[in-house]
Amino acid sequence: FRDITNTTPTTSTPLKANKTSKRKKTSVDENTIPLGESSQSKFRLGSAKKVKAHHNNSNTSLPPVPQFPYSPSPSSFTHAFHSIPNSNPIKSPPLTVDQKLQRMIQALKSCHWTLGEFLFHMSNHVSRGGREHNQAQMMSSFLSGRTSHTPMQIISLWIKSPDSRVSAGAGKSESDLMYNLDVPYHLIQSLRPAITSYAAQTIEKRVIFEAQKAVGATAGLHASLRKSAHCKVEMIDIGASTMSEIGSVQIDHQPLTCRLLESIGGRARNPVRTTRVRKGDLRPVELVRINTLSSLNFARNREARLLPLLKGLLYFAHSAPADLFAYNSRLGEMPSYSTIYQVARQLGINQAATSFQRGRNPAIIGALQLDNVQNYIKPQDHRMGRVAQMNIGIAGVYYELNGVQADALDVSDRQMRVAQNKRASLTVATLLSWIDGTHLDIIYASHWLRILINYIPELASMKVDVNERFRTKGAKLRLEPDPTTVHSLSTSGKNETYTSEIKDGLVDFLSQIGQKDGDYLNRLILVGGDGLTFQKLNEVKRYLQFHSDPLQSMELVQPVLALWHTEWTNLSRIYETHQGSSTSRDPSCIGHSACQIGQSLPPNVKKVDYHTGSELLNVVVTSRILDCWRIRFNCEDLRAHFRNLAEKKQLPTFQELESHADALHSAYSTTQAIYEALGDTATSNTKWSRTVPLGTPWPETPHPVDPSKPLVPKPTKSAKSAPKIPAAQRRDSKGDRSLSNSIALIRDGLLSMEFSFASAEGDVGRVYELLKILLFTFAGSTHSKYTTYLLEFLTQLELESSRSLKEAILWSTLVNLRGRAGSFTASDLMQEYFNRLLEAVVDKKGSKYDDEFIRTVIAPNLHHFARIKIEMRNSVGLNNRSGRHSAPGIESEIATLLRVYRKCELHKRRPGRVYNDKHNDDFNAGVIKLDNGRLQRWVWETSRARELIRKSERVDAEVTSQQLAEDHGDEACDDTDEEEQEEYLDCHRLDSEVPLFLSELDDSGNCLYRMSMLVDSEEIESGNDSEDFQADENIYIQDLIDADT
Repeated sequence: FRDITNTTPTTSTPLKANKTSKRKKTSVDENTIPLGESSQSKFRLGSAKKVKAHHNNSNTSLPPVPQFPYSPSPSSFTHAFHSIPNSNPIKSPPLTVDQKLQRMIQALKSCHWTLGEFLFHMSNHVSRGGREHNQAQMMSSFLSGRTSHTPMQIISLWIKSPDSRVSAGAGKSESDLMYNLDVPYHLIQSLRPAITSYAAQTIEKRVIFEAQKAVGATAGLHASLRKSAHCKVEMIDIGASTMSEIGSVQIDHQPLTCRLLESIGGRARNPVRTTRVRKGDLRPVELVRINTLSSLNFARNREARLLPLLKGLLYFAHSAPADLFAYNSRLGEMPSYSTIYQVARQLGINQAATSFQRGRNPAIIGALQLDNVQNYIKPQDHRMGRVAQMNIGIAGVYYELNGVQADALDVSDRQMRVAQNKRASLTVATLLSWIDGTHLDIIYASHWLRILINYIPELASMKVDVNERFRTKGAKLRLEPDPTTVHSLSTSGKNETYTSEIKDGLVDFLSQIGQKDGDYLNRLILVGGDGLTFQKLNEVKRYLQFHSDPLQSMELVQPVLALWHTEWTNLSRIYETHQGSSTSRDPSCIGHSACQIGQSLPPNVKKVDYHTGSELLNVVVTSRILDCWRIRFNCEDLRAHFRNLAEKKQLPTFQELESHADALHSAYSTTQAIYEALGDTATSNTKWSRTVPLGTPWPETPHPVDPSKPLVPKPTKSAKSAPKIPAAQRRDSKGDRSLSNSIALIRDGLLSMEFSFASAEGDVGRVYELLKILLFTFAGSTHSKYTTYLLEFLTQLELESSRSLKEAILWSTLVNLRGRAGSFTASDLMQEYFNRLLEAVVDKKGSKYDDEFIRTVIAPNLHHFARIKIEMRNSVGLNNRSGRHSAPGIESEIATLLRVYRKCELHKRRPGRVYNDKHNDDFNAGVIKLDNGRLQRWVWETSRARELIRKSERVDAEVTSQQLAEDHGDEACDDTDEEEQEEYLDCHRLDSEVPLFLSELDDSGNCLYRMSMLVDSEEIESGNDSEDFQADENIYIQDLIDADT
């Protein structure tokens, strides 16, 4: 109300606002009552002079409202206001809040209005056909919060007021309607239940509106495989970021719902929008909200199933029981099993189409990796025809090669190089010349440094220098850590041990990458596999060489020998050569060391378990290298020695340690060191003897006995004479056989370690250098098949491939699924991982590898299933928990072995020491065997097989009817072939001497393998080479007959 004394009416009619008046319009707020009257009994703003009001919290300058002795009508009430005589404004004393309230109450009573009627008519802007300007301006200021008291302050006072409390006896109709969603809020009388129900019902409408938006086709939560679908799901779209992407969609379309769910989960009030998981939360509220809201959206719209479908595929990849699918499907956590099956099937079909398109793309270079898969099937019910059997098949993947140019796979260049037949002049000296001894010296010395620095805490800062040494001085052909794109292919039910079946399987895999008969890319196709697969692929090419079409003759196929299987075979060779017995007293054998630390030996040295076998070898070799370092620094405890040096600030520099590592490598991990230890270790004055100190005298025993062998030999059916020991392997009477064998084990163990390190680092050039060494070590062991595999593989790379093709073949042997440095792995090891996943499904389902379910649903999606398992863990913040079994430390084992080696002085010269006079150097034994005729036989066999097509073309041109009738001429031709073979062998066999290739140590540098000694060929153990050659020749002749047929 304004001061009513400030009115000077001139007539009895209501004062209207003068539009042409130059006076300023007074502002109106909720504390102002306009004066005037109308036929509709409305309050209007008069032209009275405005009186400045002094506002405070307790009073105002408004004068008292006149009291009316009767109940006036609205018109008389208005007239009463204008009957006040005109006078000058008189400043009245301020009124208190109570006084103002009483005057307002009296004004309402005089109008016969309740507070509700007043508020309703004041707020109503619909039923009366419009509002006056002053009323609209007053309500606008109030509702917009431009007044001293906002609407929500008033509503809050109403709710908190004891007057709005619902009495206990009000009945269920009032007291139980708080936050009610069923009864419309405008039907509830009391304020508290009405206003809470209004809030709840309004929020409900908003939540429904947000859900309708979120489950729309364009929101991003749909996952459909139909062609008409707006968001078509692909396997490549599913990854670790899927969870955060779903969370972002929910926040964008359902912000209110997200906040309510997170409040239920106990999230602290934080206005910042985020989908990141806070570290340390066991059950992050954000992830719980994403999962819960996804299930609710899926229940509203069955197409909004991106996360439920992803969880269903995760269960499918883990081969979860069907009951779990049914249970979670009922709860809205995932679709039904039939839906997930159809999705996986369609994804498999799409993946097969993708593999076909990528294989047909001329701009994409890829490689195939094949491997056999097998499992034993036991039928539940034994009936006729239902017996336990071995389920056999072939699995394969197609992976893309980054950085390989199409020119490297030129078929014509490959044919030209093969036609030159350079392998015909291949010799052992040529094979040895391929070895880069300088590079191997750097790598071996680097491993000596690595082992020391990892063991000594005070040298931890030098780890960076060691890694840099590997990646600079020791680098050969490093690959970029780009992620490898892998495409799983459908499996085949063929058996690779049969040449005809592996040919059918190869045709199947080639067709899956778009290489079909009459429609293919005319370039080489790299196909990798283990030793048997490599051999069979070469046999297929030899049998089909008479076909004129490059694909039908498999001339386009370039076999690649797998790396990991080669290293696995090498690990078995090491145990077969160096294991010994667990009861042996010889500290140089693995069995003695394993017994000291309480570990069991592999039961089958022909095929050891790779994990346990490599771990035991790593412990033994690491301990022996540390013992050599201890001797080098002339101390009892290596760690205590460096601890004292650190306290005195006299730690050696990295360059000084490099010098020590070179000397130790020359003395304890080279081939020459093996034979230095077999010589006169008492009086020799060489660089080696000056490096290896002299130990305590060895007690002379007339006949050393190995306690692991029985004193009385078992009787044999046919007595055979003991093989002669080659002169190079004979031990001097002052030689140390135990030290020599320990050096051989360190050398072979470091090679095995380097294989793993170089593969993980992605330096395929370093791995390739090791294959050249393994060629000779396999030749000197019982693993003669891998000698043939490596001879063929190395000859193809060195003599029959261009430089670009050689690099492409080497690049195909390693893959990097994660795209991170240090995460490379052999391609055949990747295939073994996929095989484990595949065999688990096949074994559970009891299916065969050529069944529709395996070929269409499981096999094409294998790499995606493996990726989903990893990335689903990462998406919920479990990437820090690797899920792997944490291997315990090897400190105790190393300390035990160091104590044993120090006590027995294993790495000191003890002239005459021998426990078991057995020579353990397979490398030089392989050199001798290869040069004794085995290499020449292999060259003759493979060269003759490659000349079949050329000979057949020549014969076809010269054969006449007269020659067909001359039977005698055919016999003479056979004699000529035999004479040709014998003449070839005579030309390539040394007459009287065979070189023994060792390592020479000089001041200019170290070379691991070098020719330095000659021995008589008569003293070389020939074994059963002639019998093996005769058997091989018979098989080879039969193969030629089959090929001609």
